[in-house]
Amino acid sequence: MKIKNIIPYVILLNRTSLANIILPSGKEVPKSLLHYFSCQTGNTVCINGNGRSCHYEYISYCESPDIQIEKISKDFDIGNFPPSDFCKLINESCQYINIYVPEISDNDVYDLDQYLSCGYNDSICQYGNYNGCKKVLDKCWGKYPVKDCRNLSETCDNIYKQYNDEVAIFTPDNTRLPKPLTQYFGCLLGDISCKREETKKCLDHYTICNPERQSELIEYINNNDEIDYLEPNDYCDKHKKACEYIMEYNNSFNSRYIYDLEIYECEINTQSCYYGKRSSCRMAYSMCESKYPNDACNKLLSKCNEIDQLYQSYNLLYTPSGAEVPQPLLKYFDIENGETAAKSCLQEYSLYCENRDQTKYINLLSNYDIGDLNYLEFCFVIKEFCGMLNSTSEKESINTFTKKTTLNTSKWQIKTKKLTTKLQTITKKPTITRWQAITKKLTTTRRSFTANKYYSKLFSSKTTSSSKISFTQSSTYLKKRPNYY
Repeated sequence: MKIKNIIPYVILLNRTSLANIILPSGKEVPKSLLHYFSCQTGNTVCINGNGRSCHYEYISYCESPDIQIEKISKDFDIGNFPPSDFCKLINESCQYINIYVPEISDNDVYDLDQYLSCGYNDSICQYGNYNGCKKVLDKCWGKYPVKDCRNLSETCDNIYKQYNDEVAIFTPDNTRLPKPLTQYFGCLLGDISCKREETKKCLDHYTICNPERQSELIEYINNNDEIDYLEPNDYCDKHKKACEYIMEYNNSFNSRYIYDLEIYECEINTQSCYYGKRSSCRMAYSMCESKYPNDACNKLLSKCNEIDQLYQSYNLLYTPSGAEVPQPLLKYFDIENGETAAKSCLQEYSLYCENRDQTKYINLLSNYDIGDLNYLEFCFVIKEFCGMLNSTSEKESINTFTKKTTLNTSKWQIKTKKLTTKLQTITKKPTITRWQAITKKLTTTRRSFTANKYYSKLFSSKTTSSSKISFTQSSTYLKKRPNYY
């Protein structure tokens, strides 16, 4: 009795036509065994099932005390093979099922219904179809039009959403997150800005766990079928862990990062968005060089360079430690008196950064686009920036710097000339002063002076005790910083 009908749904997931398949020995797979090679590319459930069925068939025919010559001759077209040699061919064919990887066909890419053939609760079938769909998708990029691969990708995602075990996300302490909390884990690999935004959304919703909102929390849990089995404290514990894990979690890398360049577009053109896309694009390119065609990698690199240019157009000012000053802090340049500006700056530092907690972090993200900095970095930069404003020696320079000069100030002209001649020296020898700017054209206005991409030494290397910090210390601090949110 043949076993090929034991798993009927597996047999239905076949390829429309099967060419001759050559085994490693150089022999051809018998036509009567070709149905075992009919699975979708990458459908591990189907492939493993067919492999087991084939092996069982080999045992039933060939490992009996006496090889059943008449039965083999009746059920198989053995040609000129002696029964013992044909049994060896069956065994080799069965072992090759799990190794055989066919080229994808148009049917694999365009017949999307075949991937949605499982029952809603048939998780084993869904798992197989999902693996097959993803395997075909990996081979689709670069070979078929992007729009067709994108349609296939959406089909794979639909299976992914149905297959609960595959969707499950576990935190480092092995806590399985309820399905509603997985919505915060959809960012591109390496997109820090997206992760930060999702963290903000997660923490914002986490406020439902505040004691004064307990009735809302209970109602929310009871009305959600996917979490109604949880006690309020248990749900809040999982929610908190989810928010803390977003920045650490990374989705898996796939070929879409190489070929679908539209994923690196920003819906809203902000520094934060460009930073996130830039990080993701560069990470994808680092994985591209050794695995994908040069043409595809070069196109990706061009896209990364394009994003770099857009991102760098926002880079205006750096602190002595080399950290970029977020744009919202530049408002303090509009205050004529440096001491007043410093006090206002320190008040903001106190509001968001003293005794840091999740509530303050939510308020911070609600009011500011903090660019490429995380919570701890932003607090470090704002304190350092306030110290710069509080410097007596620099306070006078700030006033000069922020005013539009209408007179020919010879001292300023001499200063800008010295800056021009020292640009190369400064970039090669990072003797960090109390203030750095990125400059391309040295002018007397703050906005044009801080607009471009070369470091310039703007003020004297003399520092005051209120904001003294060495380049080595600050760099070490930033490198060793913990990953807060």
